[in-house]
Amino acid sequence: MFDQKVYSSTGVCVPGGGNLSIAKWTYKPSTIDRGYNHRTLHVNLSSNEIKEKPVDQRMKETFTGGKGFDLWLLWNSLPKDRVTKWDDPANEICIACGPLGGTTLYPGSGKSICVTISPLTAR
Repeated sequence: MFDQKVYSSTGVCVPGGGNLSIAKWTYKPSTIDRGYNHRTLHVNLSSNEIKEKPVDQRMKETFTGGKGFDLWLLWNSLPKDRVTKWDDPANEICIACGPLGGTTLYPGSGKSICVTISPLTAR
């Protein structure tokens, strides 16, 4: 589907034109297998670090779709030794779509879902 070039993302657009380089991430598009590319992208806003992590078979078998993936990613990313509040730097924002995401054959396949610990649920 994709050519075998290596792509690079270096920053964000700045209002008024130009680019602001925050971090650089080089990647090679992978082959899509049953709607999965077998990897997730993790962006650390504190250290400006960008890296890929693999999606394991257990995650794909247990959860289908963006909501399930997001809940799995959030659950496994939070510290296990303490409660994480909405304003804690360890809180994560997970954005995912399901295996049909990005396909043009189904209406609504361009949707994503965002999961995080919300201040509305804090006690």
